[in-house]
Amino acid sequence: ALNPLLSTVGYAFAGLLSGSLLVENVMNYPGLGRLVYEAFIREDQFVVLGSVMVGCTLLVVGNLISDLALAWSDPRVRYGR
Repeated sequence: ALNPLLSTVGYAFAGLLSGSLLVENVMNYPGLGRLVYEAFIREDQFVVLGSVMVGCTLLVVGNLISDLALAWSDPRVRYGR
């Protein structure tokens, strides 16, 4: 039952950024989530675009790592030929 767990780990990396936005605003703690929120309110498009790019990069890297871990852990899963 390790395969579904490894498949969802990739999405957890991207969720870290969105979770920090909620926690930092509730706890009034300065960080990346609060920076993105204030940039969105102030319509600072470059900071918002950069945070979206970081989130997308985290999603792609997380999915790549989870796919590689899935192929390593389960010999039935093969990519390619």
